[in-house]
Amino acid sequence: MTEIELKLSKTQKVIVSNDFSAIAGKISGKAMVVTEKKIADKVGEDFFDALYVNDVRYITFYAPEGEKKKDYGVLEKLLCKLVENRFTKEDYIIAFGGGTVSDLCAVAADLYMRGIKLINVPTTLLSMVDASISGKGAINMKDGKNVIGVYYPAELVYVNTELCKTLPAEQVDNGIAEIIKYGMIYDPELLPLLELKDCRKIICTESIIGRCINVKKAFVEKDEFDNGERKKLNFGHTIGHAIEKASDYRIPHGKAVIYGMIYAEYLLTVIVNKNVPGVEKLRSILSSLNIVLPDVPPLEKVLPYLEYDKKYSRGNIDFIMVKELGKAEVVSIKTETLKPILEKKWKSR
Repeated sequence: MTEIELKLSKTQKVIVSNDFSAIAGKISGKAMVVTEKKIADKVGEDFFDALYVNDVRYITFYAPEGEKKKDYGVLEKLLCKLVENRFTKEDYIIAFGGGTVSDLCAVAADLYMRGIKLINVPTTLLSMVDASISGKGAINMKDGKNVIGVYYPAELVYVNTELCKTLPAEQVDNGIAEIIKYGMIYDPELLPLLELKDCRKIICTESIIGRCINVKKAFVEKDEFDNGERKKLNFGHTIGHAIEKASDYRIPHGKAVIYGMIYAEYLLTVIVNKNVPGVEKLRSILSSLNIVLPDVPPLEKVLPYLEYDKKYSRGNIDFIMVKELGKAEVVSIKTETLKPILEKKWKSR
């Protein structure tokens, strides 16, 4: 078992284990478990048994699948259920699921009585290494992804690596996208692991997941509220989020982020007028993993969503770019210059 502590506005403890045995004594009283019915049926038995053994009285709130749960209506229903069941500030919301579950729960926990206890129990690789860690939460609006958001760190994140074995290949690949990001912007020694034949088994281990959490820790402890250093964790997410939204979330987050990293590095080659190592490294990893990317929506459908991105300001948008593996920087680009540059890459795919 690995324990990691993040020193944020509220201390966040992360436990990485291969079962739920260490959950004993970490939760007491009453909890609202927010999950999807499909997730609960597939991987919930051991978790719910652990709650029962520890005398935790829990109520289950089943949210819609995927991004559909990050919605005002769903948020209101969750808050009403907390009120109806007389939850207090000393009770818990437990997010049992992927990143969309922890996003919804962070917003609800922050709003309910101006703050209720929150625990994240991620069930996807992406959420284990990224989404459940530190404290960002958000819901979507029709014009953009994560437009309404909060910073509300869960007091505990409990990662059970055994849940990775239940994931379909596409879900693992979603998580791999964030691991690629960590390697590109901070820890380049992660990248060779992604080119090994048994990569998908290696990365689902306690040591690699813990290592990825420590990369995120390095950024968010310096800049919890996204004012500078933490922005680098958005590598691939600028265009990635716009692609997700333009596809009506048909393209999953991980693959949209891979596209975003590719296009960010392409923009960098145009700006510096020479090849950069990130382009070839991304090609090599995608080839080794045999990750097939779906077709993206037309560029004219994607570009408008960039103006709803949090990194957009006064006609400029911040891109995270990697000139040297392991080192990222923020580059501001005028949105009017993006279209002619990106059109060439979009058409040459």
